[in-house]
Amino acid sequence: MTDFHEILAQTSVDDLKIRIRYLDTNPIEKPTRKAQFINLIESQLRGDTLKRHYQRLDKYGQAAISEVVHGTSKHFNGQTFSAKYGTKALRSVINKNYDPVRCLSLFLYRPNRHAWRQLVLPEDLRQRLLEFVPQPTAAKLQTKTQLSEMFEVPARKYQKEIPSQVELRQRTLEFESQHDLLSVLQLVETGVLGVTPKTQKPTAASVKRIQKILSSEEYYVQEDLHRGRYDEEIGPIRAYAWLLLLQSAKMIRNRGNKVELTKAGHSARSVESVDSIRLIWRSWIMNKSVDEFSRVNAVKGQTGKGKRYMTNPAYRRIQIVDGLRDCPVGKWVHFDEFSRYLRAMDLSFEVTENPWSLYISHVEYGNLGYDGYHGWNLLQGRYILCLLFEYAATLGMIDVAYVDPKISRNDFLDMWFSDELSFFSRYDGLQYFRLNPLGAYCLGLTDTYKQIVPKVEGSLSVQPSLIVRASDNFPHRDKLFLEIFAEKESENIWRLDSDKTLSALSSGRKIDDLQKFLEARDEQILPDRVTGFLNQVKRRSEAIKLQGMALVIECANAETANQLIADKQVNKYCELAGERKILVPTASEDKFRRAVRKMGYIVPNN
Repeated sequence: MTDFHEILAQTSVDDLKIRIRYLDTNPIEKPTRKAQFINLIESQLRGDTLKRHYQRLDKYGQAAISEVVHGTSKHFNGQTFSAKYGTKALRSVINKNYDPVRCLSLFLYRPNRHAWRQLVLPEDLRQRLLEFVPQPTAAKLQTKTQLSEMFEVPARKYQKEIPSQVELRQRTLEFESQHDLLSVLQLVETGVLGVTPKTQKPTAASVKRIQKILSSEEYYVQEDLHRGRYDEEIGPIRAYAWLLLLQSAKMIRNRGNKVELTKAGHSARSVESVDSIRLIWRSWIMNKSVDEFSRVNAVKGQTGKGKRYMTNPAYRRIQIVDGLRDCPVGKWVHFDEFSRYLRAMDLSFEVTENPWSLYISHVEYGNLGYDGYHGWNLLQGRYILCLLFEYAATLGMIDVAYVDPKISRNDFLDMWFSDELSFFSRYDGLQYFRLNPLGAYCLGLTDTYKQIVPKVEGSLSVQPSLIVRASDNFPHRDKLFLEIFAEKESENIWRLDSDKTLSALSSGRKIDDLQKFLEARDEQILPDRVTGFLNQVKRRSEAIKLQGMALVIECANAETANQLIADKQVNKYCELAGERKILVPTASEDKFRRAVRKMGYIVPNN
């Protein structure tokens, strides 16, 4: 119901009497009937009189009207208004009972008697206001060029042992993600990665394997930082995300308990990594099968009956992406500021349509349906944190600045059973993020991406004895990379080792990456013995190639085996291996079984 007269007709007489107080006229005969109240209000909200009532509003009242008049919805959105103008501004235009205060009550009404927390501007009244009400001021996103090296830890009850300041760690993954993509694709090809059949999420063993081949360590490796004996583990973040990202882009598919590369996956290894990353991100945005919020382990009830109330994650991501496009490239944005900006721009969304289906620890006492238990910061905020920290950062689209999640946020500590939680989500430590050129390219802000070679820090001295010496300022992330291929002898000395290098290559690493790494950090040309070592390891690694998994069929006799191989429909999917054995590639197993069945034979399932 949006017609002004109809809305006034369903408004109670007591509410109409309140609105009469704000009219700038004293009628000769005071209205006594509802119809008279309605006629008087309607007569006052036309022409110059309407404009005069608008001009009597304070700056926040005029801002509220401007937002509704020029907004996409006819409703007044208190959450958006508060995020844009502040909580104090919201209290100045709406009271605690969600009623418009003072003169604003002449413009905003409840659409019906049951809509206690909704206010609407009648459509015909909105059309009159459009003639003179200006556009609202645009929301602004506050950014920083540089960050402080230290993070001020917010106070927490009963936790006096937490320090007042900790280091604010920064990570730039723009270049590492391009290398990690190729490494993970190569690791998939070895056939050692898999997902759980029920959830289609990576197995713990697969996550560990991926973690070993990443260009740099996970965000939280030393999980003893400010952690008690019974605290929840943070666990891998980037290593967990990669298989899900590749699944969304259809670069991998399930084959039994393992995953294998698809045609798109093979193609991704031969094209520019940044184009593959852009494809993965765009595929992830529209992915409906994976909900990042499921990784917020403290919130129970997301499966079973509660799953039906969880909203479409693709819609949530679209809203967040629209906000990311407004972030200036190369500028740091505080997460809380970005969260506020999304609401100010009316890019809000819901995580669940029924918060009563979610709970913490106890389905009754820890239920999130209670007031204050399902606010934006607890549900939507944690979802945004996960999308940015686990997926956008893993793809290298944003740089991140973070701390230990246990000391980061205290907005959940007043909830029931919160004393059982060391943090609300493993992503709570994210404080700032910075959109980089790769992120701008993936978001469509730029048509091209110019590869910038990262500055090399520190130096190496590679000796003919296969000893590698590092300078004192050699970065920790580069030390980790070197230790993948070489044995550590002391603090800044490593020895190239064939066994360890071959092990790294079998896990998806490339010998060319090691050679480029050494050449970029040593001012001298690599010694002949070192290049010979690298070439020899490369030849050995390529001497044996894995062609894929195969099914071994043993026939009762050589005659049966030869009969099967002789058939034109069968031999397309297999080959003879000995007198009685036949090898069938796993990818051709179903076709082989059908062809054999047509010949009058069957292949047992076990």
